[in-house]
Amino acid sequence: MRLRLCTVWWKAIVALLALIFPASVARAQAPAVNFAWSEREVVAGERFTLDIEVVNGKDIGNPVLPVVDGLAFTVLPGRTSMSETRITNGRSEQRLTTTVTVQAIAKIPGKLTVPPVAITVDGKEWRSEAAALIVRDAQVADDVAPLFVDIVADPTTPFVGQPTTLTLRIWARPYRDVRQNVKLDEGSMWQFIDLEHSKFGLFKKSLEEMSRRNQRPAGRTQLKGDYEYFVYPIPLDYRASRPGPPQVGEIEIQFNYPTGLRVTRDVFDRKRMQATGVRPISVQPSLVDAAVRALPAEGQPPFFNGAVGRFVVSASAKPTQIAVGDPITVTFTVSSQISDEGASLEELQAPAFASMPELNKNFRIPSDAIAGKISDRRKVFTQTFRPVTDAVTEIPAIPFAYFDAVSGRYEVVETKAIPITVSAAEQLNLSQIVGGTANAVERPERNLTAVAGGLLANAPPSAALLANERAPIGLTLAVIAGAPPIACAAIAVALGAKRRRDADPLRRRSAKAGRLAASALPAHTSPEQVLAALTGYVADRCGLADGERTRADAVGALRERGVDDELVTRFDRLLATCERSRFAPKGDDSVSVDEARELVRQLEREQLSLKAGVR
Repeated sequence: MRLRLCTVWWKAIVALLALIFPASVARAQAPAVNFAWSEREVVAGERFTLDIEVVNGKDIGNPVLPVVDGLAFTVLPGRTSMSETRITNGRSEQRLTTTVTVQAIAKIPGKLTVPPVAITVDGKEWRSEAAALIVRDAQVADDVAPLFVDIVADPTTPFVGQPTTLTLRIWARPYRDVRQNVKLDEGSMWQFIDLEHSKFGLFKKSLEEMSRRNQRPAGRTQLKGDYEYFVYPIPLDYRASRPGPPQVGEIEIQFNYPTGLRVTRDVFDRKRMQATGVRPISVQPSLVDAAVRALPAEGQPPFFNGAVGRFVVSASAKPTQIAVGDPITVTFTVSSQISDEGASLEELQAPAFASMPELNKNFRIPSDAIAGKISDRRKVFTQTFRPVTDAVTEIPAIPFAYFDAVSGRYEVVETKAIPITVSAAEQLNLSQIVGGTANAVERPERNLTAVAGGLLANAPPSAALLANERAPIGLTLAVIAGAPPIACAAIAVALGAKRRRDADPLRRRSAKAGRLAASALPAHTSPEQVLAALTGYVADRCGLADGERTRADAVGALRERGVDDELVTRFDRLLATCERSRFAPKGDDSVSVDEARELVRQLEREQLSLKAGVR
């Protein structure tokens, strides 16, 4: 009896927990299979793989491999498994991934088509898609361009003023070392781009923004004809102000393409690849694949003022009860209906109120251009209207024209009319104006009487009046009297000095440069840290911008300020050593931290001006 009660209670508790904690019940998922080739472009004799990932499969068979001339398959022994638990909306999901790896070797150069690979999971057959492979001859030099650059636009034919996304694309061929059986990944290939000496035109802003977020362009694999490239996209929000090709500035990419690799090991015995040599390459982009179109003249309203996008408008006036000639402050608001129109509002101009007949006949409006204020996706303009007659009863609807680049036509929106009350101006008679001659104002006559004896006739001077009663001033009294003005003067001098320091942040930054460089150069410092410390020191001493922290910027700043040529040459030589050490194996660099500190000490004795050419 007791056992039966315990069983009943246990079932009740389990049911209650299942209701309260549904996340504790795991849902079973149907199996899924994914086929992934490691490469689509290989070298004859080079191994590559096909990974078959099976998710939540229990009974996994062996893959059925097709027979392809010039291609040999081998199923690697052992299978890797990885388990994870996902909780979504209070429910847990168990995910078990098992990977079956098939190794392949291509023997004959050319193009191969691999038929589908099949595998059976829990009684169901899964098949991959046919794969096209390109096999290169390892003995033949690859004369395909290792790097090229182009620019694409979206949309490709925008109108003047229409938001456009320009993308600078850097195409880099992955470097392969057949002897090491190694192909560099996209992160390693990006390191060979010489960012310091490359020119990016308008795209430099996008790169600097990525750098502030500790990011870089992410390369993706893409085929160009029969060849594989890593493509690094750099996007730019662009808005053309005139028709024709987009003006993106000077662009020239410098690339140090590797010519050989060697394998090293770090302190954790992890394999690292180091370049044994590089080949400098300089490329410029092909013509921009875009053409900016001029806005059509057909259908353009006479009051169109260059707005491109989609907008709504509103207006308000204050005060609304005035006399003829009194000012009315009219606030005109333009709101964008497109989420990315923030940049276009900067170029948006106010309507030409003074040239609109509906407004000009009843109001006096200044014709000067007015600036607006941007808030979120709105731009607010403020203008003064003065009614010229008391017959005016409203500020009429104000039209606003814009060009909709999506539909390709002009649209007109209007504000609502604003009721106002205008009274006649008060008029004064000439006799009411001060200074008028119609009725002269009578003033009482005042006569002066001369008194015999002049000023001294009132009271004769006495001995007490003429006596000298000056109190003697001793040393104590002099100190007490002089202390307050001296203290005030000292405080004023100190406050003035503080204001001057606060008003000149560059001078404060220059004064702290030496201390910051010393703290950034401890005994064990990597070459990259030495490079950053020295270039940062020169930037702080000379007041350079944040983006001017390269070797060329630092050396140029020292030469412009007349620093001794021998000292500048030593400084430049040390920076060059730091840069070369980026591709050297660990322990092969010859960067001396002591030399870096000595250079900073010598530069501290130089009178480096915050402006070039001033000593």
